[in-house]
This record gives sequence, C-alpha cells and structure tokens, in this order.
Amino acid sequence: MPTRKLKPGRAKKSAAGAARGRSRAAPRAKVPAADAVLAEHPLWNGKDHSLTWRGRVVKHFKAAAPSQEAVLAAFQAAGWLPCIPVEAVAPYGLHGKNRLRNTLTNLTHGCGRYLRFWLEGNGTRMRWAPR
Repeated sequence: MPTRKLKPGRAKKSAAGAARGRSRAAPRAKVPAADAVLAEHPLWNGKDHSLTWRGRVVKHFKAAAPSQEAVLAAFQAAGWLPCIPVEAVAPYGLHGKNRLRNTLTNLTHGCGRYLRFWLEGNGTRMRWAPR
C-alpha cells in the first residue's frame, strides 16, 4: 500500500479512527489559566481592609474590626492553608475560645455566600472553605 504524504499539522488516522473521524494524535493536556489558579485562594489586603475572592471584594471593613482582621492576617500569613492552629492568631492579641468562635461567626456572616470560617478540633484549629 503506498504511503500518503500528510499536510503539515495533520495527524495520521488509523483505519478504524478514520471511519469515526478520530486521529491517533494524543489529546492535549488542559493547563489551567494563571488567573484560575490564583483565584482559588482569598486575598487579604490589610492596607485597604478588604478581602477578595475570585476577583470580587467579599468583605470590606469600614470601621475597625481588630479580631476579624487578625484572623484574616493569620490566614494570609499561612498562605491560606485550609486549616491553621489557633496559636497563629496569638501574636495579634486574640485569645479565648468563645471570643474566637464569635469572631469567626461574624466573619462568616460578613462574607455572605462566598466564604465560610469556623473552629474545629475542640477549638484548637481554624478552617475556611468556599461556599
């Protein structure tokens, strides 16, 4: 059987694949866009007092909220790990399990339908997750 000359950029088709319109070329791997990778973590801007999620400001503090800002700063310093120890907010002066629980509840209410914050592990760890 004589060999056909292929046009540049064309993959050779097998007999079975030609009948179904498929080629033998390997499928291309999908690479996520850089914006999609960066948007998977919130961004806390302490200077502007705003929390951004997927390009949208979901929380902006007009008045001082040192406890909530301390939690956001601790998550930002940890690189937005899903779970961080409560001791991460100790340098910011936030102590007490009940106060921390109330802070996380208020932060969750303020972030609306985008993000959620809570205590876990008998009050020894803080978590966040998208809604």
